[in-house]
Amino acid sequence: MIYKFYGPPGTGKTHKLISRARAYVRIGTPLHKIGYFAFTKKAAGEAKKRMPAEDKKLIYFQTLHSFAFNILRLNEEDVMQPYHYERFGKKLNVKVKYYDRYNKEESHFLTCDNPYFQLIHRAINRCADVREEFDRGEHNTKEVDWPILEHIKDNYKVFKDKKKLIDFNDMIERLIEEKHKIPEFDVVFIDEAQDLSPLQWKLYDILKTKAKDIYLAGDDDQAIFAWAGADVKRFIEEPAKEKVLKYSKRIAKSIQEQSEACVENIVGSRKEKKYYPRNHDGICEEIANLDQVDLSEGKWLILTRTVSRLLRIEENLKKKNLYFESNRGKSIRVGLFKSIKNYELLQQNVEVEEKEIKSIKEFTGTEELDLK
Repeated sequence: MIYKFYGPPGTGKTHKLISRARAYVRIGTPLHKIGYFAFTKKAAGEAKKRMPAEDKKLIYFQTLHSFAFNILRLNEEDVMQPYHYERFGKKLNVKVKYYDRYNKEESHFLTCDNPYFQLIHRAINRCADVREEFDRGEHNTKEVDWPILEHIKDNYKVFKDKKKLIDFNDMIERLIEEKHKIPEFDVVFIDEAQDLSPLQWKLYDILKTKAKDIYLAGDDDQAIFAWAGADVKRFIEEPAKEKVLKYSKRIAKSIQEQSEACVENIVGSRKEKKYYPRNHDGICEEIANLDQVDLSEGKWLILTRTVSRLLRIEENLKKKNLYFESNRGKSIRVGLFKSIKNYELLQQNVEVEEKEIKSIKEFTGTEELDLK
């Protein structure tokens, strides 16, 4: 049986999947018979934490790429790394940069900043010929030239074959070819299913033959990777017993009003659904840049669409001497951070060890601390 949950933001679609997974455990389903496939390693890790079992026993709580990597018994040395792409680019005098070194959770749709590789990978994800993908005309014609694209495509294959390397798309393709290696499941869960590419849907079709039950969760209104090859139409049209999760615990009324204005502009296939915000008005304001916000007061969460934008924002925050944390760590060194936290405790009349007080004085350069 196939079940499908549509979950707008904050309605608990991931919670629903994990609750169902926990229910299968309660009725005695062996842990190795449960497959839970998330969009990122972080999401898969969070799902593991919420299961009533040891992490090491949840062997199939992972991304589809990690699933393929493990089933095929690959090693990291078998897989193209950012430096491989950069070396290959230098050989062809083409600049190629991958961002996984900064963000291990980034989708593979977004890691490369080279338009030629973006087109090549999109073609593979769509199970299309590169020439066919080029003829769609979805790329910037000023950035991509067909003879160069064909040259890169052909040499990319030669490079991988010579080095005996595979990329992330190759993992999925190889697992599809060697489908006999895929184990049988009692149940399979797939989160953020709206972002599966046609290539990944091929793997899903095999999983359908290997599982008694399948649960899909996603939201076609959040299908932001369609431009990179994701097939949201397949998610909408996949036959299943459907349920719309209507009540958001995260989205305030003012935010929903803004989001509905955006959703109305979506072109193409879309599942009509109604959902309700939490009982809070909230505030939604538009700004031109971060200088219009007083970041020195309160706590702030800053989200960006790309890593390059995030790096520019980090530089801006450093110039303002504002402390922040990102997926690359803290903006100041650990010793200084600890001293700041301990100084805050002293301000609150909380007892702090003498060695910590000494460390604070080393940073302040004073013998006496100015405590309020």
